[in-house]
Parts: sequence; C-alpha cells; structure tokens
Amino acid sequence: MITKEALHQEKLMRCFFVSQDNTFLIEKTKTYKNKRKQKKIEDNFRNSKD
Repeated sequence: MITKEALHQEKLMRCFFVSQDNTFLIEKTKTYKNKRKQKKIEDNFRNSKD
C-alpha cells in the first residue's frame, strides 16, 4: 500500500529531476545564443572598420 506521503515524495523527486534537466537545457541554449550574439557583434565591428 503506497501512502499519500510516499506518492507526494515521488512526485517531488520527479519534478526536481525534470527541472534539473530543464535548467541544464536553458543554460545550454543561453550560452549558445550568447556566443552567436557575440560573434555577430564581432563581425559587425570587423565590417564597420573597413
């Protein structure tokens, strides 16, 4: 017999792991976007010097 409490704990753990994955993904996309933005800025700078 699974108690309500145990079920709740499991749900919390599952949520925790999912959110861990999400933060990881969000961080990855953030750094990726920032790198692209940085590259764009550098390219613009290079082009404007000519």
